Amino acid sequence: MLITDLCVGCTRCVPYCPSGAISIGKDKKAHIDRNKCVECSVCYNNANCPVNAIQPEELEWPRSVREVFATVYKEHKQTNVPGRGTEEMKTNDVTGRFRPGEVGFSVDMGRPGVGVDLKDVEKLTMALAKVGVEFEPLNPLTFLMSDKKTGKLRDSTVPDLETASSVM
Repeated sequence: MLITDLCVGCTRCVPYCPSGAISIGKDKKAHIDRNKCVECSVCYNNANCPVNAIQPEELEWPRSVREVFATVYKEHKQTNVPGRGTEEMKTNDVTGRFRPGEVGFSVDMGRPGVGVDLKDVEKLTMALAKVGVEFEPLNPLTFLMSDKKTGKLRDSTVPDLETASSVM
């Protein structure tokens, strides 16, 4: 999200930010801390800004990753599944992802405001892969993996993990 020069400092957006990224500056206008913002759009969708100062913006890597995992209604480009893979996991009884005799489980590692770093996600996915877990092909996280058999995330992802933290 972006707060434009239209901001009048009404503070409506501040309590809506689940990650505490919005604050009122010395200029008495709202500002977004880009390191804390998880691109969840809660401020944009709920604050009812009287001057429409909060605006969505075109996001680049790694911010675009934050948006996919933090915005429940945002569809992942490769899977067309919205909501961090949540819909894909919660509808598996309808979609037939798990066949008779199979067991599926999900691990929820974060939400906006209580997010998790992708480097920690990689530690978990690699540990799960070691014990034979197969990753759901339509889960957006699976698309970040360079090797689904090891749970390793793409090398191009790992250096950016510091700046792509709190994405889920």
